[in-house]
Amino acid sequence: MCSRNLLTFALTSALLCTSAVPVLAQAPATGDIGAQVTVLRLGEFDTTTVGGGVQASWPIAPWLAVDGMLSLFPGGDDDDLNIVERQRKVLGLVGLRAGHSMGQLDFYARARPGFLNFAEQDSVPCILIVPAPLSCTIGTGYTAFATELGVGARMRLTQDSRWLINVDLGDLLVRYAPEGEFRRDSDIADIRDSLLTHNLVFNIGLNWRF
Repeated sequence: MCSRNLLTFALTSALLCTSAVPVLAQAPATGDIGAQVTVLRLGEFDTTTVGGGVQASWPIAPWLAVDGMLSLFPGGDDDDLNIVERQRKVLGLVGLRAGHSMGQLDFYARARPGFLNFAEQDSVPCILIVPAPLSCTIGTGYTAFATELGVGARMRLTQDSRWLINVDLGDLLVRYAPEGEFRRDSDIADIRDSLLTHNLVFNIGLNWRF
C-alpha cells in the first residue's frame, strides 16, 4: 500500500512540475492520432491483460493538450482463467497532458479521468456466499470510474518527421462501488460497499502528427 501511495504522489508531483514549464520554452504544438498496445495490471484480481486501441490529442496551448485513449482488452475462454480474465474490458480516458520538448524528445505528465467497463458474461461460476466476491459482482457486467495519473515520452523518428514513438506509464485508480455489499477477492473476510484500487497501466504506440 505504501509503494502504491508513493507512486501516486510521484506521478502527481511530476504532473504539477511539468505543467509549470514556461510557455516560451515550448515548441509549437500540433495534434496527433495513432494506435497503441496497452498492458493493464488489475492488482485486486491478480490479473494482467494486454489490449490495443487508439490515442489522440489536440493542443490548447504550446505546452498543454487534451489527450484521450480508448483500448479494448479481449477476454479469454481458457478454463484456467479467473472471472475477470475471461471478461472483455474497455478502458476509455480523456484528460490533460502537459509537456516539454527537448530536441526530438517530448516529455510529459498527464491526468485523465474516464471509465473501465467489464462486459457481461453468460455464466459466472462463483462460490455461494453472501455478499459475493467483487469479481462475481462485476462478472455480470459493470462500469467503474477510473482516473489515470501518468508520465511518458515521445520521440520523433527524425527531426522533421510526423511519426512519433510514444511510451508511457501510469497509475490507474479504479473505484468499484456496485449496489450493495461485496467481499474483496484478496481477502474474502473483508466486506466493503466501495473500493479504490491502484493499478499499473503501460502504453506503447505509434502516432502521426498533423
